Amino acid sequence: MSSIARRLRRKKQAQENKAAAKQLDDIATTLSGLPDECTKCSGEFVLERDADTWAVDYSNGVISLFCTLCAENTPTQA
Repeated sequence: MSSIARRLRRKKQAQENKAAAKQLDDIATTLSGLPDECTKCSGEFVLERDADTWAVDYSNGVISLFCTLCAENTPTQA
């Protein structure tokens, strides 16, 4: 009986690993489309310098990137 339980556990783990790999691939694909400038003012985005300060908006499958000045002046949707 333990052989069947082990087989089921392995099958479940393999399915979870496959789903996690698919999710990671989807995230990597989405991030590859990250703009290299501000969506509003076309200011240059440098990932190493600006990653913690710029705002990112993802809606309808489109990634928008806003510098700190544009993010402060853009009204948020509630």
